[in-house]
Amino acid sequence: MSYSSDRNMFYKKFIHLKNKTDYTDLIVGSSTSGLYFPEIIKKKYGISAYLGEASGALTPYKYAMIQYAIKNNPNLKHVIY
Repeated sequence: MSYSSDRNMFYKKFIHLKNKTDYTDLIVGSSTSGLYFPEIIKKKYGISAYLGEASGALTPYKYAMIQYAIKNNPNLKHVIY
């Protein structure tokens, strides 16, 4: 699997995450997590969430995303996995 392609879904999600710091909660998982829409979560709970799910994502991808968010987002309060 190539991580340098701009067509790689995981790579695109990770690059998008690197450009965001306005979220307090990170949602990570597989396709089931995709049902947690950040807009609905914000409206219902007042939480700013980033949806980092990717269908078929392997555990190393999820781990890398969680570790990046912990180290680089001082506003992060929760990781929903």
